[in-house]
Amino acid sequence: MHVRSMLPIMEILNNALPAIATHFFRRLILAHLTSRGQRNAKSFADELDWTLRTVEANLKSMLDVGITIRYVGSKRAGHYELVDWGPINSEWVSENHTALCERFKIIVET
Repeated sequence: MHVRSMLPIMEILNNALPAIATHFFRRLILAHLTSRGQRNAKSFADELDWTLRTVEANLKSMLDVGITIRYVGSKRAGHYELVDWGPINSEWVSENHTALCERFKIIVET
C-alpha cells in the first residue's frame, strides 16, 4: 500500500488500531515534531509524555516507514533533524497531526 493513498484518517482512527498501526502513527507524530525544529530525545519524551526508551526506539525505527532522520552534534548537546519524509505525504501529516495526537491522548503545541 502506498502511504500517499491512505484511507481517510478518521476511518482509520475510529477503528481499533492494531499494534503495527499504533507504531506507524507514533512515528508520524514524532516525524512531524522533528520537522518543526531541532530537538533531542529528552525533549520529545517530555512533550509527548512517552518514556525516553519509547522515543529512542521510535527514532531508531523511522527508516522502517521510509522517514530519514539524523542525529547532529555531540551526544550531550546534539539534536535530531528530519532529512527526508520518504514516501510519506508531509502535508497529510501536518493536516492530520491534531487528530493523531487526540487518538493517542497527546497534547502538543501547534
